[in-house]
Amino acid sequence: MARVSIGGRGFRNLKVGERQLLTIVSASKDDKTGVIKVRFEDEEGRSGTETYRIGKGRAKSRANEIALDSFATMAFTALRNWEVDEIDVGDLVGRRVIANVVAQEAENGNTYTHLRNWDEVEEDEPFDSDEATAPEAEEDDAEDDEDDLDDEDLWD
Repeated sequence: MARVSIGGRGFRNLKVGERQLLTIVSASKDDKTGVIKVRFEDEEGRSGTETYRIGKGRAKSRANEIALDSFATMAFTALRNWEVDEIDVGDLVGRRVIANVVAQEAENGNTYTHLRNWDEVEEDEPFDSDEATAPEAEEDDAEDDEDDLDDEDLWD
């Protein structure tokens, strides 16, 4: 028999939790069906795909409009630009976002994860989820502005 090394491999779902740093690793749109698929990956290689069924043609249902609104919110956040009218979904690849990963149990008993509550990532600063959720972090950041100036060349 032929052996295959599979240690450390396999699909791993995004971890459920608040303020996850995610990178968009692929994005595609099927013009025939009006479906946009965006795959996100966290820092530990876990991934999840969001599917937006925006429909095709002029007669879009209310569900299609909601899917388009949801996709637009994610795209504006990833691009850090709320003024764009049209994008190429490929422009999202490599962008980072912060989102809450929530679990939803379906009637059949399966559990699915979905992304909610998008937030922008400052691309020129590393993201620390512990710092971002600590209430005193904003006050500390304001007091340490002078120290941050000395460390500026570390991030170049």
